[in-house]
This record gives sequence, C-alpha cells and structure tokens, in this order.
Amino acid sequence: MSRLNKKSIAATFANAAPSYDQSAQLQRDVGEDLWLKLQKKAPIPGSSTWPTRRVDLGCGTGYFTHRLAEGFAGEIIAIDIALPMLLQTRARLSQKGNVRYINGDAENIPLQSASVDMIFSNFVFQWCTHLDEAITECLRILKPGGWLAFSMPGEGTLCELKQSWQQVDGFDHVNSFFNEQTLNSLLSGVPKVAQLKNLEDSVSVSSAYRITQYITLKALLGDLKNIGANRVNGQQSKGLSGKGKYQHLLAAYESFRQADGLLPATYEVLNVIIHNTPNE
Repeated sequence: MSRLNKKSIAATFANAAPSYDQSAQLQRDVGEDLWLKLQKKAPIPGSSTWPTRRVDLGCGTGYFTHRLAEGFAGEIIAIDIALPMLLQTRARLSQKGNVRYINGDAENIPLQSASVDMIFSNFVFQWCTHLDEAITECLRILKPGGWLAFSMPGEGTLCELKQSWQQVDGFDHVNSFFNEQTLNSLLSGVPKVAQLKNLEDSVSVSSAYRITQYITLKALLGDLKNIGANRVNGQQSKGLSGKGKYQHLLAAYESFRQADGLLPATYEVLNVIIHNTPNE
C-alpha cells in the first residue's frame, strides 16, 4: 500500500465525528464480538492478573472506551488521530476520572514501552500505511503477558459495491483489504510476533461475515460517508461525479436486491487476538 496521507484521513474522520454514531451500528456489533472473544481468552475480571491499564486505540466517539471502562478502576487511555473524535469520547466519558486522552497515530503511539496491559482496536488498522509497524508499536507498549485485540475489514468487504463499480468504469472505488491467509503471513513476518512463546497459542486469527441491509444504495453510501469510510487508499473517492455514472451504479447494484426487497452490503471481519508472551 502506498503511504497514506494521515492528515487527510484525520480530517475526514474529524468531519465524520458528528454523524459517526448514527451510522456505526455495524462497527459496534463487530467490536462487541471482539470484546467477547477477548474476555474468553484474557483473565477474568477481579483476578490479580486482569489488565489494569487499557488502551482504546482509534477510540472514535468513545463507545468502546466506555465499554472498557465499565466496572474498571484502572487507567483507560483513549487514542485517536482525529481530535474531534477524541473530544466526543471525552464528552461521553465526562463522569469518568480514570480516562486519559491522546491525539495520536497507531503507527507512532506516544506511550512508553511495556507500559500497558491491554490494547483494544476496532476497525482502525485498515487505515495504517504499514500494518506490521502498527502491530510492532502495539507490542512495544504492551507489558509481557499483555493482550492486543483488533478487528479490521477483510477481503470480502463490500463485494457487492466493488462488483457494481466494475460494471460502471472498472476502477477501484472500494479499498482492498487483507484476507485471512495474507494477514497470517504478515503476522508471521513481524519480528515481535515471531518471537512470542508458543506462537499458535499466542496468536489467534479468525474471520466472519456480516451482512447489513438497506432500502436504497443512497442509504448505504450515506452510511459510508458518515463513518468516514468513503475513501480509497487514503484518497477521497470522486467516483460519483456525474449523474449518468451514478445512475449506472444504481442499476448495477439493483442486481443484488433480495427477495425481501432489501439491498445487502457484505462485510468480512478479521479478528486478531495476540497474547504478548515473549520467549525468555
């Protein structure tokens, strides 16, 4: 992937901050599933080893920052590249005195090495220029025995929209994502991952499909814009310029309309949980 314009991405998500929550149900569902998976693997709350310093990396408007803070007395660190998102998080958790807010980037996390016990990151890493560097950064700041859990869109995401655009002009108007095999290959090439003890037990990668439904294509495209996902390789998509092109896209997407009258939008979700168990 070419180097992304992080300032441009930050600006897009800054603009999306006011509308994000109304269109982010899928992201919430994906994150809830990731949180349940992590809870099944990590020590149970109340035990002496339950993470006492947690990071919500790419916190957005703070939905999962709040989830991580529920019944938790340790420190929560909310990090986001877009300041308006961070401000939304601070407003959501205004009654919580144990939350620290940082305007920062997942590929250059402004925290000391081995300083946190858990990192949770939901649908964020697809915006990293180099995923391996983001994972390396996370493992750098994790204490030995700490946990990293992240989700990201997989290769099958928005396949209907991709196919429809191919019929319109043949250009990429939807981002390309990793599949499970390529993600596993990337992880195995990250030195800090390869050095983990009992690698098969320390790293878990799984995929699942979710289908959202819309009455109109306009509603789907509106949701993508509202959550800041109307970008291709970090650039604003200009594919809908021209009424004729939009009408062609509408006609192409109609072929996916289901018997119940709704249009599907498929998401492949990749979930990764890493237990930081370095070899002695």
